[in-house]
Amino acid sequence: MVASQYIYKLKFTEVDSEGKVIFENKYKSNDELIGDIGFKYAIFNRSTIYRIINRFLKVSHQNIRIDKIREIIPHKIIKTVILL
Repeated sequence: MVASQYIYKLKFTEVDSEGKVIFENKYKSNDELIGDIGFKYAIFNRSTIYRIINRFLKVSHQNIRIDKIREIIPHKIIKTVILL
């Protein structure tokens, strides 16, 4: 049996005070997350990301959530049929 290969991604979610999702996106790496939304939410380094993942939050980070998710790497299966 072939072992499944996985890729880990960071799922960033921003919610409002009522619990409705305002913004949600997935990022492949810490650097990609910091480059895209780091200045908006005051996330400048990896340690801040890990504190948010482990729920050691400041008051300014109460409305955001970062989850580490595991996705299967998609493989394209090509079937060939030979008719004689």
